[in-house]
Amino acid sequence: MFASRWMMFFGLATFVCACGGSQQTDQTQTTGETSGVMPTELSDAGMGDAMPADAGPPPAVTFHIVNSAKTDLVFSIEKGWYIYLSAYSGKPPHAKPIVMFPKSCTASCDTADEERCPYCPEPEGVKEVKAAEQRVVVPAGESYDVPWDGQIFVYERTSGTTEGKQTTCNCYRNEPAPAETYTVRGCGLRLTDNAKTSSQLQCVFGEMTLPAAEPLVVTLELGEPQHKRHHRRR
Repeated sequence: MFASRWMMFFGLATFVCACGGSQQTDQTQTTGETSGVMPTELSDAGMGDAMPADAGPPPAVTFHIVNSAKTDLVFSIEKGWYIYLSAYSGKPPHAKPIVMFPKSCTASCDTADEERCPYCPEPEGVKEVKAAEQRVVVPAGESYDVPWDGQIFVYERTSGTTEGKQTTCNCYRNEPAPAETYTVRGCGLRLTDNAKTSSQLQCVFGEMTLPAAEPLVVTLELGEPQHKRHHRRR
């Protein structure tokens, strides 16, 4: 991966990466990358429609996630899409990230004092965690669209009231994404029940240039991951 400072931006644990081939599409180029992570138990939920037919004008950018592998692609989104879809300009380690989706448990700086620092207790116990979890499942051979309005989230320190007590937190303000060419990173989880392989966080990269005269479609195709087998120690 990148340097430890860069890995903090993506919010991912340290893992071993195996890179695959690249595929060219009309809108962008995507390069395969898989990373081993511990298995995660997810609650039952079906695939949804991120872009209703009557949603009005098309979004500035649509991230078109394609699952071309033989297994389901899973996104656990109770903390938002910003974990799975991120973008930056420039090149690591000097890249400049942008926040395209709100971070979990944050509010706009323009909200009322009692709403600016929301109270978001974490679920306790396995049953509560499963009940609170939301996920999107993209079956093998299918796709899923995630719209983005082109506005980024700029966070700042503020004060507010949480459960009747004065506190400090981070709130956000929205502004248009700076005019730049961005590298887009999309990730999804491949779960496994095979003892010889581990669940993997699989990532691919694309590109977009903003602003654009017409709505953009950034295709992120995730193919077959490169599973790593477990070897017994002698």
